[in-house]
Amino acid sequence: MEESTFFRHSDNPTLKPKLGIVKGVIPDWLKGSLIRNGAGIRQVGKETYSHFFDGLAIIHRFHIDNGQVTYNSRQLDSDSYKRAMAAKRIVLSEFGTLGMPDPCDTYFSKKGYLS
Repeated sequence: MEESTFFRHSDNPTLKPKLGIVKGVIPDWLKGSLIRNGAGIRQVGKETYSHFFDGLAIIHRFHIDNGQVTYNSRQLDSDSYKRAMAAKRIVLSEFGTLGMPDPCDTYFSKKGYLS
């Protein structure tokens, strides 16, 4: 697998399930959903997460029923996601990426103007 596969950026959710192409046969008894999560949004604004463990989470769902597989995905609406999207930049530090808080908030907090 190419390194770029692990660091790809995915910020377009797949809300409507997409029908997959099945190679072979899925047994009739196999039904259910496989849900996976992992870093998927690798960039916010012009800033990029720098470590493999970083990035905002994407939830993936593979649903198997009647010999067919569908796929859909979406971002995890975490506090980190909401803050980064509102600021249009990486705000919170992650495992290997330093986030930059709002400079005004930091300055005024140190001066005692904010409680």
